[in-house]
Amino acid sequence: MSLLNPEYEFVDRAAESIRYLEHGWPCDLCRWHSHEEYEIHLLVATKGRAFVGDYIGSFGPGAFYLTGPNLPHNWITDEILEAEAVECRDMLVQFNQESITHLKSAFPEFRALDDLLKRAFGGVEFIEFDTARAMALF
Repeated sequence: MSLLNPEYEFVDRAAESIRYLEHGWPCDLCRWHSHEEYEIHLLVATKGRAFVGDYIGSFGPGAFYLTGPNLPHNWITDEILEAEAVECRDMLVQFNQESITHLKSAFPEFRALDDLLKRAFGGVEFIEFDTARAMALF
């Protein structure tokens, strides 16, 4: 794994338009990477440093992000504080632009998402929301 160049993650869209994942920590999926999909990412456990595009900040349980296509990202858990493995640290949904384009052609109301999706190219962090509700919706 390169510290300077993110790994490219290929997401196979042959069987589904939306990919849902949960994973713990440590996990091979916890790495500096990018992919062509948008990603809605909720961290439900651990604390550490968030790296999303050119943003570096802290994260903890309840951190919630939207990343755009090909935007490098990683959430690095502070191993000093989190010595034990965690069964579920991340809940995330991935979808691509083609799926959004088809959705908007069938349901024009979804064009209201255009501004948010444009902002996702640089990363969006959501704050002041109901974490329990977000987890239930995932």
